[in-house]
Amino acid sequence: MTILAFLYELIKSDSLKRIVSCTVIIFCLFYFEACCLLNLSIPYHWLINFVIYIPIAFSLVKFPEKLLNLKFYYLIAFILFSFHDIYLRTAGYYSSIYGRIAIIFGAITIFCYVYSRKEINENLLVQKLSKYSLGLFSLHKYWQYLFFLLVKHYQIGINTGFFRTPLSKIFIIEGFFVVFFTIFSIYLLRLTSLKQFIT
Repeated sequence: MTILAFLYELIKSDSLKRIVSCTVIIFCLFYFEACCLLNLSIPYHWLINFVIYIPIAFSLVKFPEKLLNLKFYYLIAFILFSFHDIYLRTAGYYSSIYGRIAIIFGAITIFCYVYSRKEINENLLVQKLSKYSLGLFSLHKYWQYLFFLLVKHYQIGINTGFFRTPLSKIFIIEGFFVVFFTIFSIYLLRLTSLKQFIT
């Protein structure tokens, strides 16, 4: 990713960079949706899952105000594609972990809503997310695996709905479980000599 980002930065022509950006973004979005509808899972470690963030990141840096003004539409897109993923999952489709349009819009939405150019140094949420992003990324999977080990012997099905979209309560419980214990782990580790591995 670092090499690709470096090569992208070497493009000096704004028009060429715009063409490359649009091509990468459109291709990735189309590829993610096609794989989803064809029931093809993209391995989580494939680079294609993350290439789209290179032109997005550069655009956010170069045109922050223009893109930040669209944050409400990113949120709506995230919600709609989340229901889209949930519906397909209940129909027997297996979504990719990272290669999903909902993930893209979710990431952009979070960034836009917590980002403030003038108050970023005073924004506690931004500071904490930045400081402990390594810990959040590295620890959450362990709690997710533990949760699956705890519930794998229980038959917990889809038993609720939202706007006629079926939801499984297990995913809601999992989300709270993973978030809570990941943050709690970071809180404990930062009090020890292991804090260097989470900051």
